[in-house]
Amino acid sequence: MKKIALPKFISTPWGTATCIALAFVPSVIALLAFGMSAQSLQETKWNIQTLTSKARSNALQNAHTHKLMEKLESADPYYLEKSLEGSRFLTREIAQLEAAGDDKRLSCLTGEQNRLSFAELGLQRLDRFQEVEARQKHPVELDGEDLKCLLNLIEGDSPTAPQLIIKQLELIRKPTSSQDEVFLLNLELLKREKIK
Repeated sequence: MKKIALPKFISTPWGTATCIALAFVPSVIALLAFGMSAQSLQETKWNIQTLTSKARSNALQNAHTHKLMEKLESADPYYLEKSLEGSRFLTREIAQLEAAGDDKRLSCLTGEQNRLSFAELGLQRLDRFQEVEARQKHPVELDGEDLKCLLNLIEGDSPTAPQLIIKQLELIRKPTSSQDEVFLLNLELLKREKIK
């Protein structure tokens, strides 16, 4: 057998160390490639989770939009006039005043000045519906029960109601001699309905 002569460089300590280091290069390259693919896999997993979350959010938003459009289709364009402006407030106090015969206060509570009346202004047409700003023409007096009923008419689930959004609600407590709390109400609404 013939002896293979190693180059002089390999037989030196630096040469041996270089050869050993070069032997690990393929392993290091493989580890780096695996690490990069693991990181890429993690990024792909994160992207899938993000897309899934966005898809769920879009599905919920589409369902909400569809429900809103169905509600607007069946909405009565005269809901404010029929339901809100026809409301009568302070019925208990009116009954007490009728029994006591206080005509001045009674005429104030039963007259037009204590009924809701809205001025519609600022019509804005959007893609599939329109928005109208409805501002109360003058403040009205009401009690806590009246306020609950009124808010139920505005935010309740009436099938004929358009989408009503309260833009501003000003409630001032009015000093009275009776035990009931009486408030002055000033209201501004945003009414959304289908395009006429």
